[in-house]
Amino acid sequence: METPGLNHVILTVTDTARSRAFYGGVLGLETIDMPDIPGGGFFCTVGG
Repeated sequence: METPGLNHVILTVTDTARSRAFYGGVLGLETIDMPDIPGGGFFCTVGG
């Protein structure tokens, strides 16, 4: 099966700050706050 791409992925994490540091700092992804999410959620963007 071939896929044309990836639209989104949802991950549940236990440590939001550590996850943000990894995805934003280590992987270099842009992180955007989601203030309405309990516990301080965020999402990352990649390539547009």
